[in-house]
Amino acid sequence: MAVDIYLRIPTDPNYDPTQLEVDDRIANFVQYIEMILTTTKGEVFGAPDMGANLDAYLWNPAISPGVIKSDINNQIFQFAPDSCKDIPYEIDINFYNGDIFDTMLVDITIDGTKVLGIAATPQNNKLQNSFL
Repeated sequence: MAVDIYLRIPTDPNYDPTQLEVDDRIANFVQYIEMILTTTKGEVFGAPDMGANLDAYLWNPAISPGVIKSDINNQIFQFAPDSCKDIPYEIDINFYNGDIFDTMLVDITIDGTKVLGIAATPQNNKLQNSFL
């Protein structure tokens, strides 16, 4: 079983200040997906292609949810550990038009249970990711 460093931040509703490592395979996988979704390409030293670039999708209405799902799946296949690649998951993409700005929601489910939700919303000319 893989053990990884616990990466949740205090603003995450599932944050546990007593945890230092993750040894659950699904929790480890969710952590990798979260890292991929909240990273912009070029931010990770040594892995310049890592990152979902959610802000680029938010500002491009010509890109369909299917294209976004495919890009996220490719990121997961490329950057998640091999020990997690057989975990069945689903990605759901929804766009919501707002009066001031639009929002994109990316939900990840495993075995019918939502395990991660990221809301991509522009604020102050910068993308803000929110953990749901």
